[in-house]
Amino acid sequence: MVLKYNEDFRMLVNEGLVYAVNSSLCVSVGGAPAPITQFYLFLSTANRNWAASDTAANIHDDSQEFETYDEASRPSWSPQALAEAGDISLDNTGDEALYTIGDVSGLPGGKVVIYGAGIISVSAKNGTSDATATLIAGGNFPNPRELFSNDKLSVGAAIVAADGS
Repeated sequence: MVLKYNEDFRMLVNEGLVYAVNSSLCVSVGGAPAPITQFYLFLSTANRNWAASDTAANIHDDSQEFETYDEASRPSWSPQALAEAGDISLDNTGDEALYTIGDVSGLPGGKVVIYGAGIISVSAKNGTSDATATLIAGGNFPNPRELFSNDKLSVGAAIVAADGS
């Protein structure tokens, strides 16, 4: 089974917003932040309320990141560049992240339930590098996804500039 899911992240977490503003204006404590050249998507098995205060240092545990997929690391999030001022969605349409679900037969019901996803700056799916990473965004899917061994999940993610009021 192949499932495809696209998620619009309408709220950047504070950590991601600070990075975006500082890097775009070349300012930060101690000088301009080093550019991050690649971001990655991770999957969450926690049905949680994502918050602006979420950080990369705690998100692996807080989101109960799902790691039982065949890919050696978190799939990359490679968004298309915004072409003009009217564009408000930075997304990876056409280059979605692909997960091949590993053996989940030992889990209750022989399946895993994925509640959401997030965008982070490190590829290691075990959370060991997250303390020095930058979390950009995260959120729950409108409907959780039940996945079984050998299923494939294609995830597209967009950061949308929208008035939150």
